[in-house]
Amino acid sequence: MKKHIVFGLITLSLAISVIYFLFLGSGKKTGSFNVGPTVIEVATVTKQNIPLTVKATGQLIAPNTVTLKAQIAGVVEKIYFTSGQYVKAGELLMTLDDTQQMADVNSTLADYTKAEAQYNRTSTLFKDNNAVSQSELDSAKADYMQTKAKYDAALYRLSNTKIVAPFTGFLTLTTLAKGSYVSAGDTLVTLVDKENLELQYALPESYAKSIALGQVVAFRVDAFPGQIFHAKADYISPNVSDDNLTFTMRAAFDNSNNVLTPGMSVYVSQVLKADNLVLAVPESALSAQSGGFIVYVVEDGKAKALPVEIGQINKGYVGVLSGLKQGQQVIVSAEGSISDGIAVKVE
Repeated sequence: MKKHIVFGLITLSLAISVIYFLFLGSGKKTGSFNVGPTVIEVATVTKQNIPLTVKATGQLIAPNTVTLKAQIAGVVEKIYFTSGQYVKAGELLMTLDDTQQMADVNSTLADYTKAEAQYNRTSTLFKDNNAVSQSELDSAKADYMQTKAKYDAALYRLSNTKIVAPFTGFLTLTTLAKGSYVSAGDTLVTLVDKENLELQYALPESYAKSIALGQVVAFRVDAFPGQIFHAKADYISPNVSDDNLTFTMRAAFDNSNNVLTPGMSVYVSQVLKADNLVLAVPESALSAQSGGFIVYVVEDGKAKALPVEIGQINKGYVGVLSGLKQGQQVIVSAEGSISDGIAVKVE
């Protein structure tokens, strides 16, 4: 009997709880729900200076790079540098054995001196009293010119036994040593000017009317995160690439402190127009939608969604190319979600 009474009490309590939550609880919530306007913050569409810039990736190159090759065959007599060494323009780098070249110079010098003396005598006789004929003078002159050419050629071959640096820079690795034999055309060493580097990159043809020589180019490299370097555009290719419809660009960079190295990847940002007044809104006003962006403006106390075409971003502001007018108010934040047509109240 007691069990039935306890069971009945439990059942009655559960029934009362269900009735409370279904009717009294829901009625309380309904009575407290407040359908008021959403509180928002707005910003006015104004004109801002957002510099027109374009970004690209590229590479650092050393345009002053030369591979020194042997002009004549010979044996390496002496090497005056070590691999990787910094050398100045005109510095002697290497000599080849010049025994044969010196012999050629001395031999051709003797012939040249004799032919020169003979030509001078013949010329004097011809001018003074025509003691010699014109043909004899011409023959003496031809011998003189021929021997002079041989002598000059011998001097040139002798000069090629000495290899000097054509400009200041760093030498690469060489595998040669004293006693090595080289043939004409063999590579001796490569010289790289690291102080005058170029950024090489490509820009789309759509920027053709905005690209100009002398424009400032800011760039970064992975080796120095967070550091910004600057260069100046000094080359624009005269034609557009058939492969990707881009202009090849170069920008000069003064690397006199030798911080950067040719071959490094660069991330370029080139200013095409520094003074560029455009309509702009804070970034927080934008909402991404399928196929683009929208902003919410305030009209007659309600939020209205407008599709916009955006440009570039600068210091928290986004350039608006179309879709808005100067003076309109755009919603930048709200105490709740925003949708088209919802009632709003400016804080």
